[in-house]
This record gives sequence, structure tokens and C-alpha cells, in this order.
Amino acid sequence: MVTLAAIFPPTQPPERIVAVATAADAAGLAELWVWEDCFSESGIATATAMLAATSRITVGIGLLHGVLGWMSQGGVSPEGVRASVGHLRAQRGAGRGPADVVVFISAPADSPARDIVATVSEYAAAGATCVAVNADEDDADIERFAGFLAREVRPLLS
Repeated sequence: MVTLAAIFPPTQPPERIVAVATAADAAGLAELWVWEDCFSESGIATATAMLAATSRITVGIGLLHGVLGWMSQGGVSPEGVRASVGHLRAQRGAGRGPADVVVFISAPADSPARDIVATVSEYAAAGATCVAVNADEDDADIERFAGFLAREVRPLLS
């Protein structure tokens, strides 16, 4: 089964890091991702703050966050996604596991759950093991969006 995650983009104010991470954790979301150059500084510092504020969520750092969008403009379909995009994951007690294929997508924050499920399912069928979803509005309420993903989208993927 595919893992569903939310993305905390650098367009969000850094002051919201802890609130978003704790909301995603409390909602039961499995993963939260940041970009490697979050706030033009460090995705590692951002991920560390998120991990310090939560108890169980996995935090990922997308190293090549723009690659799939660029590839899709060139006509690469979800079925063409077979190689893992560079990423790091910080997880409590994590060991080595099978290689992951992590896909980053954007969706309007007010998307119906079924629309996000359809897109996530396409990527899962093409081999993605994790799909991280970015609310594509710069001023989106990421806490609400992460909760929406956990409570309304994830159950439809089972």
C-alpha cells in the first residue's frame, strides 16, 4: 500500500513548522516532507524541528522536489515513474528497508478527496511507495490540509 504524506513548502512561514508538524502527527498522517532548501537555508534544520515537536511521524527531505514536475512537462506519465527520486527520511528507530519511490504532487487545497485518491492511486499503480501532496496555494492552511489528507484521503486508499 502507498504511504500518503503532506509537504511543508518554503512558501509557508517558518513559524508554522511546529504547528503543522504537531497537527499532522495528531491527525495520524504517516509522513511530512520538506524541500532540501526550505527557507533558502536547510531542510535538515526544518526536519529536525519537526521531529523534535512530534512523537511518531516520519519526516522526509525531498532532494529533487522539482524533477517530477519537470519530467511531467516533458510527457512522462505516472506509469513512467520507476526510479527512486533522491530523498532522505528521518524516522525514529528506522532501519534499512526496500528502496522507495517517492512522488511529489500538488493539488488545490480544496480538492475533493476522491480527486487526490485518483492521482495517488495512479502513481501507486506505477510503483510509487509514497506520494507526498503539496497544497498548491501559497497561503494554504497546511495544518488543515494535513488533517484532511489523514482523515479523508488516506481511508479511501485502503
